[in-house]
Amino acid sequence: MPEATLQKIKTYETAHQAGGTILTVDFTGCYLKEVPAEIRPYAQLESLILWNNQIDTLPDWLQHFIQLKHLNVSCNSALGSLSLSAKQTAQLETLNISETLITDLVITDGNTQMLKLLEFRFGNKYFEENDAIGRFAANFNWQRMPNLLHLHMDDIGWWWPWETDFAFYQCSQLTYLQLGYIVDGEMGNNLAKLQKLEFFGFITGFQSDGDYEGLINFNTLKSLPNLQVFNMEQNGKMVNMVNIRTLRAALPHIYICAPNLYNNLNLMSLDTPHATEMAKIYASVGLTPGDPIEADVPEDMPIQLKYKDWLSSYGAHKPSLESVHNAFDETLASRLTISPHLFEEVMTASLKYVRDSIYAIENRPLRQPLVVVLSAMVEKLLPIIPKPASWTHLLPYGTYQLWELVYASSI
Repeated sequence: MPEATLQKIKTYETAHQAGGTILTVDFTGCYLKEVPAEIRPYAQLESLILWNNQIDTLPDWLQHFIQLKHLNVSCNSALGSLSLSAKQTAQLETLNISETLITDLVITDGNTQMLKLLEFRFGNKYFEENDAIGRFAANFNWQRMPNLLHLHMDDIGWWWPWETDFAFYQCSQLTYLQLGYIVDGEMGNNLAKLQKLEFFGFITGFQSDGDYEGLINFNTLKSLPNLQVFNMEQNGKMVNMVNIRTLRAALPHIYICAPNLYNNLNLMSLDTPHATEMAKIYASVGLTPGDPIEADVPEDMPIQLKYKDWLSSYGAHKPSLESVHNAFDETLASRLTISPHLFEEVMTASLKYVRDSIYAIENRPLRQPLVVVLSAMVEKLLPIIPKPASWTHLLPYGTYQLWELVYASSI
């Protein structure tokens, strides 16, 4: 066991022996092969984080933590089972079993209802028998989680017709739903039953021909009065800007996330007039031209070429405040025609630049002009990005980076 892990265990023990109440134990990335028995006396434990270890079995004594509210066993790739006591299920508020081999929730005694559970995350795209996770989703009685707000299914990397009975709609209180399989077929009417839904996402894997009508029932999405964010992640063929523009036209009030549509590199064909610039961009991010890509060159390509180059050099050659401000304004003006990922990258880099410039000035009164600039940038973004919500921490990484910067800077 690494020295840092031993030291962490010692720190918890020392606090406990001094009469302290241990409410949270966090063993993130500690190379554990088993749960340390030293934590067994912490009867008041409310949060146990075992994320990213090498644990293959959980000890039976974990069931004695009956005040546990938050349990995260994610990224223990050999962990194959999870048993909870009825008293634990009555208290749990968040449960994360993603990227494990767990395909069932075993309740050892009594009532199987999880009345306080607000967030559940499962799924594993690295699981060779990922159909077992699909069977779990299809066979699980989701009525056991009647108050669930956030349901996140990690990418399991296979096709699943909507006709398959994954009864997520039984969780009628959901405000966040991320489906982790490749959708095949029209979105079912069951989604419309989730009238409180604010975030919806799924994995795409269809041909990128711009035909979303066969896949997404826009009227269903429009019928969700509280929907703020629609997220598409990719598995298979790339989503292109034809798809994004179609979505934006149909859902103008929705923030579209497409975290794998990376800076529209997949939108440019090598036989376009931009071939030379395309080669430079590939080189700037360590890629080699020649992979199959979509020949969908948007009208605003010069802006994208300019700011992709600016982003790739940012840090090595510090740009001027004027160029950063121009990048921000031009990209903001082009938001509806460029990839969501590029928009978020330029906005995030611009805000970071101004924020870091403010921190670099030791004399506080001299910071004020830049504070005014940063405030003006934030004011322009506040109406665009998602509003604060209970699921904000589950936003795609690039979106969350931008969100965090905007709201941290607006305080």
